[in-house]
Amino acid sequence: MTYDLRWLRLHGLIERIPRTQRNEIADLGKRVALFYTKVNARVLRPGNPVDEPHISW
Repeated sequence: MTYDLRWLRLHGLIERIPRTQRNEIADLGKRVALFYTKVNARVLRPGNPVDEPHISW
C-alpha cells in the first residue's frame, strides 16, 4: 500500500493533507477517474461480447 500511495502521489493523482497521515484526490486524479469512467461506459462496455452467446461453426 505504501508503494501504491507513493506512486499516486508522485504522479500527481493524490495530495498529502499537511500535518496528517491522510491523502485526498488531486484535481488531476479526479479528471483521470472521470476519463476512465467514461471510457468504460462508452467504449469498453458496449463492445464487450460477454453477453453474446458463443457460436461455433
